[in-house]
Amino acid sequence: MPMARAPRFHQVTAVENHQIVCGPETIQLIEHECRAILAGGDKYKDNYSFRRLDLTGHLAFDLLMDDGKIAGWCGLYDGGRYPQGVFRVMNRLYIHPAYRSRFFAPPTRVLYRSQVQRHKDQLRLIFLSRNELKGKYHLKRWIKYDCGEPGWNLSPGLVQVAPFENRQCYQYIAYKAFTEVDWPKKILTEEEWLRLPE
Repeated sequence: MPMARAPRFHQVTAVENHQIVCGPETIQLIEHECRAILAGGDKYKDNYSFRRLDLTGHLAFDLLMDDGKIAGWCGLYDGGRYPQGVFRVMNRLYIHPAYRSRFFAPPTRVLYRSQVQRHKDQLRLIFLSRNELKGKYHLKRWIKYDCGEPGWNLSPGLVQVAPFENRQCYQYIAYKAFTEVDWPKKILTEEEWLRLPE
């Protein structure tokens, strides 16, 4: 039986400094992948419509490609929601089903690090957030094992990461501050979060 070839990944930057910098063929690939995600059964699939990706709301948005196919993507996002210099890392993180395994994490290890390195002079605070109460455990794992960097902390409660009053807009965050910044503004306890509408 022939051995499968090892994937050879390369990075494609779609957005830099809130501007689309890739060609139309890359945008078409993203739109095609968004349609495939929307046709699937993922609980959060609506976040992956092309419109909801909000490409130009990102300081950086990159794809991980394998022989012309999208293996994954993620972005460094502010979307006008946060104070200057505050960004969500790995925003709209997506790994194509064919590349999902517990051993495969190039979007976190390659794209995230590339984006932070390219924009380090613009960053005051970065954060990673996860939906629902169980997201706290994913973030603890990120801090302890996955990011491989000192300086990350877990929020004491659920932080308002989007400008609406519902459960999806309050999430636990892992954050790393590079300088003093007055954010987050609003943090809820788990009991307060449970009283919000879904």
